[in-house]
Amino acid sequence: HSVNERILTEEAAEDTFHRVVFREIETKYLNGDFAGWQEAWGGIFVGALRCMASRCMCLSLYLLHLQRDSKTAKDSEVSELSESLGTIHYAMLSGSQMYGYPMHILTPFRKRLLAETALVCFKNAVDASSNSGELSDNEDQVTWDLIFMIGKCYEKIASTYKREQFPSSA
Repeated sequence: HSVNERILTEEAAEDTFHRVVFREIETKYLNGDFAGWQEAWGGIFVGALRCMASRCMCLSLYLLHLQRDSKTAKDSEVSELSESLGTIHYAMLSGSQMYGYPMHILTPFRKRLLAETALVCFKNAVDASSNSGELSDNEDQVTWDLIFMIGKCYEKIASTYKREQFPSSA
């Protein structure tokens, strides 16, 4: 198969998957399962909003890093955006539920990835706020809050390892 044929096949499969999902959700409505229908669309909506928020924060950080090269970006802005991105990823852990369709419980591996991503963001926020000279009076409070969240991320990471089964070496 050529590359174009493979791409068309993948697009057709994805389109088919989306049609199947839509039909499943539509069937809930037609069968009178309004709560299930509402939950399905709500899960998709919340998942899409979380994805968009994360992508917007990533784009903002990218644009700030482009400006950083021209010495116009402020470390305080990088710190705030990094903290917000970390908070978005940490919030995804709060309910231990993966939104979308169908909604499902987060696996320990996915929880660990989210916690590790949030950890990197919070550490980046601490580093950026340390580089900023603008946080004179409030610097200790900002740093303390971020260090607290770093500790919470380590706690989440450790809890995922606790539940995992590892092969024993003999």
